[in-house]
Amino acid sequence: MKHVMIDLETMSTRPNAAIVSIGAVPFNSAGQVASPGSLFYYPIYLRSCEQAGLHIGAETVDWWMGQGSSARLGLFMDRQELTLVLDRFTLFLQDIKKKESCEPYIWGRGPGFDNVILREAYATTGKPCPWDFRKDRCMRTLELIYQGLGHSVSDVHKELENMKSRVEHHALHDALFQAGVTSLMLKDLGVHLG
Repeated sequence: MKHVMIDLETMSTRPNAAIVSIGAVPFNSAGQVASPGSLFYYPIYLRSCEQAGLHIGAETVDWWMGQGSSARLGLFMDRQELTLVLDRFTLFLQDIKKKESCEPYIWGRGPGFDNVILREAYATTGKPCPWDFRKDRCMRTLELIYQGLGHSVSDVHKELENMKSRVEHHALHDALFQAGVTSLMLKDLGVHLG
């Protein structure tokens, strides 16, 4: 699978935001999403982000306090240090690159959020980013193009009704849903990237 959808849960909206969880899901442009054994999810100790110099914003913390208990609970289970999670994500992408014989496209839901924040976390911790910036892709841009060509994004969402039980603002659940939507839009448009 030559595409990876990432989703971050953060404690700020700045490019140097503290990351509290990373979810990543491989997918292809033929409507398929990776099996559960091929997914990536790690909650991160907030203190390790603070120690690295990443930003914690009071408004975002307040926003989290207003979210459902299921979303908040996911932020406190099996947490790992930021640098360890970044190393594991690098290995995750290297494994995909080895299997596919090419570097995967890295998708986020917005041109200035997930990919930018994750890249900044690598830079802040002195680690090289494991993907080339030319591989960055944006789901929101694809949605706009999809709608502009006369298609309905809400119809694609309906095709994924079985994911209704997902926990919103859970990095893995959001990445799974976003990968499914993106993969189906690419398939519908006949776009075969990579």
